[in-house]
Amino acid sequence: MVEYAVILVLIAVVAAVMLLAIGRQANTFFSNVSSTLGGT
Repeated sequence: MVEYAVILVLIAVVAAVMLLAIGRQANTFFSNVSSTLGGT
C-alpha cells in the first residue's frame, strides 16, 4: 500500500513540473505573438 502512495506522489510531482514548464513556454509564445501583432 505504501508503494502505491509513493508512486502516486512521484507521478503528481512529475505532472506538476511538466505543467509549470509548459506554462512558461506558453507564456513566452503568447508574449511573442502579442509583440509581433503590436500588442502591449
